[in-house]
Amino acid sequence: SGLSTRSKHSALQLHRYSVRSASSVSRLPLRCKTFSKTSSPASSCNCDARTVTIRTPDGETVLLPSASVIKNPIVNHTQNGRRRTTLDVGVAYATDLDVAAAVALEAAQSVDGVMTSPGAEVFVHNFGDSGIDLAVRFWHPPSIAATWRVRDEVARAITRSFRANGVEIPFPQRVVHSAVTVTPTESQSS
Repeated sequence: SGLSTRSKHSALQLHRYSVRSASSVSRLPLRCKTFSKTSSPASSCNCDARTVTIRTPDGETVLLPSASVIKNPIVNHTQNGRRRTTLDVGVAYATDLDVAAAVALEAAQSVDGVMTSPGAEVFVHNFGDSGIDLAVRFWHPPSIAATWRVRDEVARAITRSFRANGVEIPFPQRVVHSAVTVTPTESQSS
């Protein structure tokens, strides 16, 4: 077929590949579904002996040396038919975390596009400078459009639910202490 077994599997696990003959090894056209080499998903790609050309959903063209594609891992966001997103949401330190997690979970599950199996989940993720961060994790269809749409709708649903249930979303705050204390009488006599 012109491609080694390793090349077939590591050279993207693409939707479809075709090789005309061993003599046409210099040009190996490949068509793929959405996949990601690193963090930038691709909407189309083409491969020859030296270069893999990827067109991103944002219209950018990325040229990768074929050797780097074969040597490095490829992340395929569409192969399983679903994708998980994690949305970090901050709550005030005084918040009842069990209530906040339940409200966030219910809000995420109410969004069209969030899959019921596996279900959404909420975890305490981090103690931040201004509040406690919750990680809201949910599965959705794998397309880039679905990722953005569902993530946006989950964030809006959580914001509405937090407001309706009195869960405070903190904003960055800094407390500044002064080394010199000025009393009101001292400042008036100056």
